[in-house]
Amino acid sequence: VEIFCNTRLGKDVGYADINSRYDAMILSPGSQLGTRLGCEGDEAQGVMPGIDFLREMELTGVRPDLKGKKVIVVGGGNTAMDCCRTSVRCGAESVKVVYRRTEKEMPANPIEIEESKHEGVDYMFLTNPVTVIADKEGSIKQLRLIRMELGEPDASGRRRPIEVPGSEFNIEADLVLAAIGQKTDLSFIDDINRNTTLGEFRRNKWGEIETNPVTLETGVANIFAAGDAVTGPDTIIGAIAQARRAALSCHQYLSGEPVVAEPEMFVSQRDNFRPPTIADLPQRFSHQKRHEMPLLTPAERKSFSEVELGYASEMVVREEASRCLECGCVAFPGCDLQRYSTEYGAVQKKYGGEFHSLPPDDTHPFITFDLNKCILCGRCVRICHEMAGADALGFHERGFRTVIGPGPGLRLTDTYCSSCGLCISTCPTGAITENTPFKPGPVETTSFVTTDFIGSEGASVRLHYRKNFFTGAEGSAGAVNTDASVGREGRFSYRLLNLPRLNKPVLKENGSYREISFEEAYRLIAEKIKGASGKENAFFGGARLTNEELYLIGKIAAQAPEGAFAGSFQYLDSGEGYHGVSDENIRVNDLSKAEGFYIFGADLLARHQLTGFRVFNRNLPEENRITYITTGENIRMERKARQVIRPVSYFSFVRAVISYILRNNLQNDIFIKTCCSNFDDFKTAMVAADHHSLAEKSGVSDEVISAFAEEYNKMQKAVVIFAEEDIDPATAAELHNLSLLTGKRGKEGAGLLCLRRSCNSQGVIDLDLAQSGSENLKGVRNMFVFGEDPLGLAVDKEQTEEFFTGLEFLVVQDFNMTATAKRADLIMPATWAFESGGSYTGSSRVISINEGNYTGPVKHSGIRQMASVLIEMGVKQSVDDIDVHNEMLARISEKSCVSHAFIIADGVDSDPFFRHGCNAVAAQFETQIINAV
Repeated sequence: VEIFCNTRLGKDVGYADINSRYDAMILSPGSQLGTRLGCEGDEAQGVMPGIDFLREMELTGVRPDLKGKKVIVVGGGNTAMDCCRTSVRCGAESVKVVYRRTEKEMPANPIEIEESKHEGVDYMFLTNPVTVIADKEGSIKQLRLIRMELGEPDASGRRRPIEVPGSEFNIEADLVLAAIGQKTDLSFIDDINRNTTLGEFRRNKWGEIETNPVTLETGVANIFAAGDAVTGPDTIIGAIAQARRAALSCHQYLSGEPVVAEPEMFVSQRDNFRPPTIADLPQRFSHQKRHEMPLLTPAERKSFSEVELGYASEMVVREEASRCLECGCVAFPGCDLQRYSTEYGAVQKKYGGEFHSLPPDDTHPFITFDLNKCILCGRCVRICHEMAGADALGFHERGFRTVIGPGPGLRLTDTYCSSCGLCISTCPTGAITENTPFKPGPVETTSFVTTDFIGSEGASVRLHYRKNFFTGAEGSAGAVNTDASVGREGRFSYRLLNLPRLNKPVLKENGSYREISFEEAYRLIAEKIKGASGKENAFFGGARLTNEELYLIGKIAAQAPEGAFAGSFQYLDSGEGYHGVSDENIRVNDLSKAEGFYIFGADLLARHQLTGFRVFNRNLPEENRITYITTGENIRMERKARQVIRPVSYFSFVRAVISYILRNNLQNDIFIKTCCSNFDDFKTAMVAADHHSLAEKSGVSDEVISAFAEEYNKMQKAVVIFAEEDIDPATAAELHNLSLLTGKRGKEGAGLLCLRRSCNSQGVIDLDLAQSGSENLKGVRNMFVFGEDPLGLAVDKEQTEEFFTGLEFLVVQDFNMTATAKRADLIMPATWAFESGGSYTGSSRVISINEGNYTGPVKHSGIRQMASVLIEMGVKQSVDDIDVHNEMLARISEKSCVSHAFIIADGVDSDPFFRHGCNAVAAQFETQIINAV
């Protein structure tokens, strides 16, 4: 944009010159001319427009000396208030405001009027100037006024002032400021009309530019106008709105399109039903008076210092902000009903009648219901039944009284609602919205797409933020969630992003913390690594880190002297059971091709909801639907199953099923001979086991075991689903064996789906960090823990404490001061995948790429931190996330072949060492869910 200052149209530059260089122009000169008093003698010295008085001070910076002067301001608007209060600060002996109506009719802001009175300004209401009386030198001496009375209302709605005959009187004056209006300088009008052939540029009867009131076209085809020059003096926001309309019209003209106005957006307002009253406010609001703003005392207001001092504390500011009644609809501007109403030109008042007036229900911690906005489309009822599987919503009552909700007298928290948020995503109005932990509002946000950083399926999520504060999340169509559906992990976990976090390295010295530079931290870490032998260093990478970060952790360990241990606390001593089960996991999107599901332990209504959506959304025959195997009681998933089997031991039950198949020679020999290995050793081990003993240990009858085995074996497209948090590694290995035994791996709509614990647990396995070997931690001097909180999430705290006993140096990278971070000698700040870039591998082994498209508070990303340590160790390493990504892919491809080997499991492995997969972020979210729901 090129700006020409000190250039006046019609004087410094002519229309012909502009027209020769530009195809169109928009005029917005404003109303810059002041208005004189308009009475006899108003040309006397000391009588001037108020706007000129204020402008001269602003431009010159010179404050006039009004000491001993008597100032009269004529007018009742905000310009008059500026004039009278400025005159006080310039030292005037007295300041009077003359206004021809009463105070009630004054258009000025009431607070301005009130404060001016405190500052000593006198008001003369129902008076009007009739004559300026000047002395011999032509300067004002007195101002003659006449008293007024109010008659009938005029066009503005205010009562018309009428002169009272014979009521004239004089008052002394040294300066009279006329603040009775402003006019537009249209001295350029003749220049335009002399040099155009595209029409005639005209002014209206009020002396402003004549335009089409909708498109803001003037009489000249290529000239548009906006602002006070069109409307007369008005608000800034009104001028901005007009400028936008004029720009759109100008764009249409330049594009050769018909110049037409934008459709007026349909806006539903409560006033269109009936004027709101205090009685309409829901009971959740309490009466709270406004805090008085601290002010300078009137005696102190002799300068141009700010009169309002600001509130005394943040608490007062928050209390003032909390007085907001949140009356704006948060569905704006994405409301489908509003969009269609705008498109078809709907008029809200055209058809009157009854309407609902119901208090919103925000008792659910994540979902708010406002049935006043509900159009009974039923989408929420269907999605809750067909996808979420919760059946928490339905239609109730009849006719006009029909409402959607949990049921008469029930709240959403009284139902099987799983807090997935699908009802929010499908609602076309603002009837179902998120119950946010902060003040909601229809504000414009910026957004980007990333991967769910809690759930393990790898769903794509769109995060919304404003000024680095995250305001919401929604599903985004991706490789895993092609329909953009997302569970509660992806929808509500964004709230964690607003928590305080570490943003610089912190070194503990003599029990106190000191911030250090990233470069100093890298040197210190490299020195510690190089100063110890291989067995004296141990590295741990958490399952919420990206593949690239995990790869670099492994690389650092490999480059350490003699090679160091690299693992993950999540999988510490977990055996091999989890490792091989996902080599050929069925894709989440392929679940729609299955004929039946056998779900072990996983409550898909509570966790891994995206998988649940696919399972519940299958229109399967009743006999082929869901068989649910659980060792628990009163699990919500039971109500979704056509059969519930309740063993005492998952491991013994699965082994008993395998034993039955082998003893009855029901295995798929063709698949086994063609695709599998280690079958003979596996069969020998299984045949040696006593079938009846296995059945007895499982706690399930032989009849149930045989029926399950026969049914599962015969079903060609059967899928077994389990979650790591519910099934031990040995049972996972046996479920893998069962799927191979029956030939259900690698087939469309059949197989196994192991739902991992965290967003990148599969990446931990793929990059060889799922190592057993707590015995390797003996003799460790230096431990480096990235993205895990073993001390805070330990099941057996005493056993875990032994891992940290005797450490000389502990480095922890995390978002905040976890229990493990508090023990660390050096704490490094963590970054999210959408800040650093990088990828996650979901439970189906689909790699999801996160673009580093958000700038967070941490200067160096996690990838850069680890790469910089390698560089400090003398290793050639790129710090670019794309380069590291390519290195990581090459590492994974070396071991990406699918293994159909039978696993011989020795028995049920011990319980995991850590809760929540040793993931502090997942622990925070799941604790939030539990406490809320």
